[in-house]
Amino acid sequence: MTTIRVDGRNGGWEVAVSEPDEHVPSGSLEEARRVAYDRAAATGPCEVVVRDAYHRVVQREVRAGRATGAGTSRPAARASWSGRASP
Repeated sequence: MTTIRVDGRNGGWEVAVSEPDEHVPSGSLEEARRVAYDRAAATGPCEVVVRDAYHRVVQREVRAGRATGAGTSRPAARASWSGRASP
């Protein structure tokens, strides 16, 4: 399964796609998330992981497959900034 990561790096953000190995620098978290979800929509089943500058997972989602218009993702457990899982 392809993993798409959004990571805080050196005051900026980066989107990394595991297959193919690709790194896209982004100026803001919002831009990085948009790029990540655009890539996820064009990919088969994948996992989208957003981490802060300290590598804490702040959002994780497993997407079932290519976007067909509705209901293509399955949310997974999300972690808050404090690192505690929320329902």
